[in-house]
Amino acid sequence: MAKVMDNDELVFLDKTKIDSVLNDIKVENEDFTDTIQVQVNLKGLDPKRDNKITKDVTMPHKVRYMDKIIVIADKETAEKCEKSSIPFYTIDDLMQDKMIKERKNIFKINKHFILSKGYNKVYQLKNFLRAGKIPYQLKPDDKVEEVYKNATYMYKLRVKDMSVTSFPIGHTKMDNDALYDNLKHVFGVIVGALKKGEDNIKNVFLKGAQKTPKKIY
Repeated sequence: MAKVMDNDELVFLDKTKIDSVLNDIKVENEDFTDTIQVQVNLKGLDPKRDNKITKDVTMPHKVRYMDKIIVIADKETAEKCEKSSIPFYTIDDLMQDKMIKERKNIFKINKHFILSKGYNKVYQLKNFLRAGKIPYQLKPDDKVEEVYKNATYMYKLRVKDMSVTSFPIGHTKMDNDALYDNLKHVFGVIVGALKKGEDNIKNVFLKGAQKTPKKIY
C-alpha cells in the first residue's frame, strides 16, 4: 500500500490559491465539461538510479465525468451486472465472428476492464498492459458490484522518466472541495513515494485538458 504523507503540511496545497485557479479553469470551460489535470515537474531524481513509480490510487471522490469501465463477463457475472446496471459484454457474445469489429471498439474506448474467468478467449492480458489499459481479474470471492464501484474512484499513477508526471483530479462539474480532496490525496501518495519527498517537487500546475497550465507552486 502506498505511504500517504500528512498532506495538510505540503506548502503547495494552499486551498485559497487552488480554489481561485479552479474557478478560473471552470470559467474557461463553462460551455462544456473538461477534465482538470495536475502537472508536476520533479527535480533531484536520476532516471537510471531511482525506481519508476506506478501506484493504483483510489481517490476520495470519482475522477471521471464518464466512466470508461466495462465488465467482460461469464454467465453468472453477467446476471449480477444486469441487476446492478453495470455495463458488460458476455464472453460468449464477444466470441462470435460478427463481433470482431465490436471487440476492437470495446478495447479502444474503455480504460478499465473487469475480467471474468475465460476472458482470454476474446482478449489477452498482455494486450491490455501494452495499451496502457487497467485490467482486473475477478477472484472467486469478489463482488463485481464492489469491484466496479472501486474502479470508478481509481487512477493508475505513473512516474516514468522521473522528471514529470500528470494526473486528473476530476472535472469542471465537480465542486472545489471534492477536487481539493482528490488533489491532497494524490500528493500524499506522490510525496510518500519520492526519495526526498516534497524536496523532489520542482513546481505544480493545474489545467483544463485543452488549456494553458496555471502555476500553483
